[in-house]
Amino acid sequence: MSKSLLVLIQVLLLCCILASCGVAYHDSVEDDLDVLSQESAAELLERADRLYDQLPDSALVCYTVVANRYQPSLKRQDKELCLKAELGKWELIFFNYFDYTAAFDALENAERIKNDLGIIVPRIPLYLGSMYQTAYEQTQAEEPGKMALDYFRDALRNAIDTQEWIVARMAFDNSVEMAHSLGCLNELEEDAVIYYEHAGDIGEYSMAFDKGYYSALRLMENADYESALIELDSIEPIISPEHIRYIYTVIVTRAEALIKSGKGPEALRELDRAEKFANEYNMRDAKLDLYRLREECFSILGKNSDADRWHREYVMLKDSLLNYRQVEQLSERKFLRRMTEMEHTLAHMHTQRQRQHIAILSAIIIMFLVGCSAFVLYRKNRYLSEANRALYQKTVEMLRSEENNGNGEVLNASKYRGSNLTSETKEDIWNAINAVLKHNDEILSPDFSLARLAELAGSKEKYVSQVINERGCNFNMLMNDRRIDEACRRIDDFGRYGHLTIEAIGNSVGFRSANAFRTNFKRRTGLAPSTYMEMSRKGN
Repeated sequence: MSKSLLVLIQVLLLCCILASCGVAYHDSVEDDLDVLSQESAAELLERADRLYDQLPDSALVCYTVVANRYQPSLKRQDKELCLKAELGKWELIFFNYFDYTAAFDALENAERIKNDLGIIVPRIPLYLGSMYQTAYEQTQAEEPGKMALDYFRDALRNAIDTQEWIVARMAFDNSVEMAHSLGCLNELEEDAVIYYEHAGDIGEYSMAFDKGYYSALRLMENADYESALIELDSIEPIISPEHIRYIYTVIVTRAEALIKSGKGPEALRELDRAEKFANEYNMRDAKLDLYRLREECFSILGKNSDADRWHREYVMLKDSLLNYRQVEQLSERKFLRRMTEMEHTLAHMHTQRQRQHIAILSAIIIMFLVGCSAFVLYRKNRYLSEANRALYQKTVEMLRSEENNGNGEVLNASKYRGSNLTSETKEDIWNAINAVLKHNDEILSPDFSLARLAELAGSKEKYVSQVINERGCNFNMLMNDRRIDEACRRIDDFGRYGHLTIEAIGNSVGFRSANAFRTNFKRRTGLAPSTYMEMSRKGN
């Protein structure tokens, strides 16, 4: 056999072996796409579920790799996995990155796969309803509110048909809240009957609360405020202390019923209780209803100056909630741009893999012809494959070590080369920033923005941003580090905060998402919040 033919066979055989061998990888967003693309969809989804809380970026990569495999020619089981991946993408993008355009694209893809499969997927209308509900909350426009209600009702009926009781409860609760806001609770009467009759598997406690709260709102709609108050009094004691949003909702609803029944002073006392509760758990977004009800109550009592004051508070808070994410989500948007680039890379790899399959087929034919020589080449190439795998693993460990040794993205200060700030001025601004971070609890609000920091520091927003960036940091990272530091202090202060759960502590220092709190806590301290709390309790 000629030497050139032997070399050709060896190269083609190596392609075959490498294509069929599984390669280990580490849990990082920098995973090699070629390796990930060779993993099965089931393995990738299992890995994404495992990483969902601690490493959402890596979980999103896994979901995206699976979702991009969808083709109409796939087997039914593989299409179902692609559908699950699209829904997982939506949850991460909507709740972690707040990119509503990308989230809507994921739902459109899920809808296309659902139609291809010919099945009912209640989570799709539930998630669509959540997006339109967010639009309604931010704009108070009636049209997105009605669309949200329609989607929630579709999700409820679909979930009952498919016996997905968790989805059914979420859909019913959201339908009630949305219908109450739009003043059309009577439209849900048939839905409520169906829900009560068929969704008993959600649990006795959950059903008791759902029935009681819906009944109270219906009584209020019929102007029977005394009966509504009795109903609300009966369901508040059954709410678990961990469900702080439910408790707050009941308190505010009681205040609303008291206002409608002409008991202004009692309503104000209930609103004071609600505000104390909202302040305790840093629920700034929930204060919108509270301010609106204060304005209404003072108007009924004839105290117009107080009513005007609370109207201004309401408008200011609403504007703040509408604008804060514009400067808060810069790093998340950067990651999503990387995800888009990754999707293009996956499409290119698909074409490359088709060409590789042709090459592998040619290699198999040649292997059959060479006989005994192929066995010798197989042994040599198996050794080469193992050596390559060991070299890859060594590289992976090196990358992991470099990643763990980093303290955040160091931004290039050269972009501020034309800035007219002197070193002394920068130092003054930095000192002012630190003073705000150390002595102003307003930074613990999830709505705290770069603009507000600049205002408190007595400087311009662009100068504050420059000073932070030149320190090798960015606004989000700086805020999250300070909030994690405060969370540690609160965990250690058992006397004042020992009754709070980890999630409640995260909320109290400004994290709207439990996943974001856990991820930033682990990045800052090297420990999970639960581990830190356990060590703190043993120390006390």
